[in-house]
Amino acid sequence: MKKLILFTIPFMLSCGPAQVRSETVDINRDSLWNRCSFHVIDHECGMIEDADRRLDCNLTAQANYIATSPGLRSHYVRSHGCPTYVISQ
Repeated sequence: MKKLILFTIPFMLSCGPAQVRSETVDINRDSLWNRCSFHVIDHECGMIEDADRRLDCNLTAQANYIATSPGLRSHYVRSHGCPTYVISQ
């Protein structure tokens, strides 16, 4: 009888309603990007004098960062000028 109860408890718990959490895709919530965005943008867009082209470059740099898989984002920002000490904060 005890084995039956121990078997049914996990089964009943697994049938309960799942908690749904919406995925956050806001770039401002990514702490790695917040720490390294200056370095990436400066590396990518720092020499562009035209304000509209520089803004477009900044947005492209953010889009490229977002498109990078989460496991490779440290490498991405490091290869775009973000110092190791900033990444490790």
